[in-house]
Amino acid sequence: MSSSRNRARSTTRRSHTTSNLPDRDDRRQSKSPCFRADNSWFEEVFRCYICLQNLTKPTICPKCSKLCCEPCIKKWLREQKEECPHCRANIDQTHLVPCRFLE
Repeated sequence: MSSSRNRARSTTRRSHTTSNLPDRDDRRQSKSPCFRADNSWFEEVFRCYICLQNLTKPTICPKCSKLCCEPCIKKWLREQKEECPHCRANIDQTHLVPCRFLE
């Protein structure tokens, strides 16, 4: 009799846990980048935060790890302030890190 109780509990437990999960179609429509059907989140991530265009010569701020174009950040540091326009950390051109995995 105890084995039939265990089977009933495990069946109940299984149906309870699967009923709380969204079905596959719901997950595909999710806001999560992993489930988006389009590639718009790629465009957001790989867009320069200074010129708002696709990255050219991707460069990383060593303080906040934000991606930007090398010409954009060098121009910013030369003409505006010697600080990251995103995190406002003091940096100069020698601190910039080329993003080699995007080249």
